[in-house]
Amino acid sequence: NKVECSELLAAFVARTILEGDAQTFALEKELTDEDVNNVINLSVERLMERDSPSLETIKMQVAFDSSHVLQEEALSSSSSAASGRLRDLQKSIVT
Repeated sequence: NKVECSELLAAFVARTILEGDAQTFALEKELTDEDVNNVINLSVERLMERDSPSLETIKMQVAFDSSHVLQEEALSSSSSAASGRLRDLQKSIVT
């Protein structure tokens, strides 16, 4: 079984696993290689789940965050372009 997912979705799932088991993955200690492999395996298992409301919620959150970032970048780019055109227009009026 092969499931493709974005890096952002994989990171979100790994984060939920790390935050969900504070005893195994304590914030004050560094993760060992075994801990990292455990997180990877648990993440893969979670991503392979079928009919999982929690996984679907994570997917929706990632989609929302991704689209929000893209929309923000587009608005910023559009605003920068408009500012540049306004500056050029102001220069042409002054000179």
